[in-house]
Amino acid sequence: MTINPDQAAAMSFLSWAAYDSVSASDNLTGSGWSVLTPAVSAGAYHNGFYVNGNAAALVAVKDDTIAIAFRGSDSAGDLASAGNFLGLFNQAEYFDLLRPVIAAVSQFVAQHPGQYIKLFVTGHSLGGMMAEWAAAEPGIQLPSGLDVSVATFGSPGVDLTVAQTPLIASIVNF
Repeated sequence: MTINPDQAAAMSFLSWAAYDSVSASDNLTGSGWSVLTPAVSAGAYHNGFYVNGNAAALVAVKDDTIAIAFRGSDSAGDLASAGNFLGLFNQAEYFDLLRPVIAAVSQFVAQHPGQYIKLFVTGHSLGGMMAEWAAAEPGIQLPSGLDVSVATFGSPGVDLTVAQTPLIASIVNF
């Protein structure tokens, strides 16, 4: 999958917007994107951000596009919650904290057939790593016909040789 410059700019913006300031809505002001908070089975929304433990994400919509932007590390607690980032970081355990919001977005799209035809999955740093995990995860169920684009910004990377999913080929790393 090729990501055009407008899509890359949107995903870069959303990766930035996933970092907590005052509120998710404030971060999206003037962009045309709006916060979406689909029902989740675990975790909760705080000021428009999905939060589960130290993992966080922003879900946003604009026209026919829905996006999940995973927050990167913004405190030592993000890394301490799952171990040492440089060696013992348990990526799978951290990703498990984000599964409920991914499932919620998938279910939301399925409940609104034809309304959303594009899905952006993105993140910066640790958030980019989680976007790569989402693309590599064979257990993620997405509605058929959804055009999925995955872009990471400054991701430390993931060993993608162990998983073979169609979305792996669509990852664009910036």
